[in-house]
Amino acid sequence: MTGSKIKGSLKVNLGFLLAVPLKRARIIGIIASICAAATGLALVVSTRMPPSKSWLPDRYTATASVLVRSENTGRLFSALATSEYAGALELSGKPLVGFSGEAAALFAMSTDSIRAVSEKLKLAKSFGLPADSEPAVVRKVLDGLQVGFVLPASVININYTDIDPRRAEQVVRSIMETMIERSKIVDAERAIGISRLLDTRIVSVQNEIEKSEKSLDAFVAEHGIFPGRTIPREKALELTRKRANLALLELQIEEYKKNSKLEDLILLSLRDRRNEVVFSIRTLEHDLDQLVDGDSKLAAEYAALERELIEKRMLLEILGEQANLVRLNALGQNTMFYIMNEPQVPETPSEPNRLKLWLIASAQGLVFAILLAYALEFAILIAALPEVAAVLDKRRPRKPRADIK
Repeated sequence: MTGSKIKGSLKVNLGFLLAVPLKRARIIGIIASICAAATGLALVVSTRMPPSKSWLPDRYTATASVLVRSENTGRLFSALATSEYAGALELSGKPLVGFSGEAAALFAMSTDSIRAVSEKLKLAKSFGLPADSEPAVVRKVLDGLQVGFVLPASVININYTDIDPRRAEQVVRSIMETMIERSKIVDAERAIGISRLLDTRIVSVQNEIEKSEKSLDAFVAEHGIFPGRTIPREKALELTRKRANLALLELQIEEYKKNSKLEDLILLSLRDRRNEVVFSIRTLEHDLDQLVDGDSKLAAEYAALERELIEKRMLLEILGEQANLVRLNALGQNTMFYIMNEPQVPETPSEPNRLKLWLIASAQGLVFAILLAYALEFAILIAALPEVAAVLDKRRPRKPRADIK
């Protein structure tokens, strides 16, 4: 074979075999250009975003949970609605239901009221009873408190996300401190109103005690004392506590109706509780009447006067203790604000670096494109083998036949 023929054959074969790699290079170039353009666009968009929403760094979320009075929840949200970080806050309130003591009932917040608060402020995202009941926490908060003006409690969760974990923790802590101060102010305003109602009630009970003492003294002066006809002290003490609870519930209902014009779940629950106490009082009164000797009308009358005086004195004592508690509340020393979860500096990012994920995805796409291009090339070469063999066979120089001279 002459040199020109061999050279021409190599050109044809190399041109055919290089056609596929050139297409592969074009495919890889196009995909790589798309990945580079998308990455550049992500960089441009990220630099124009605020720091808290940037794609460049990781984002950290700090959280805290506090227990507050349910009636303060809306006011606390309102105080935070105008804060610097209101747009980035995620607040949620969860009403608690539990019992501590005889009459310290914690009633759930009305669903309608919760929905109104969340729609108005657009901050409260999830409401409802917590997955795990928290009566133990409530009892811990109420430890040392007397029965009486124990209001519904809600758990408020505070979340804030930022690129700086320390700043996220500082923001949540400052929000929590703002809520504490605001809660003290709200409780103090409310305690002043309750204190006035209690003072009025105490004066009324003192006047009733004076009348009862005069009535008992007049009866003793006329008929004498009837020993052995007095009522059992334990029953009298129980009845007195019931009546004290009834008086406190009446004041609580009266004070609540001043602040709320709607008959929500809290008010209905208070009324149900009052009806239960009234029924138990009537049952105890009937039991005490059965214990008094009915043979002597004078003995029964003496026992009734003595019982009335004992009950009113004990009621005055309970009201006095409650008044002292309310005065402490007015000074902000007994506010119901319990920190359940302290804010901590988050160590693990809540949202990973978006740009990093984008670059990894781009690199994976590029590798996949290269592998796909090689796979396509291999498939094309396999499919073209017969044609290549035929072309090579035609180009192969043939030996002259022996019979041809």
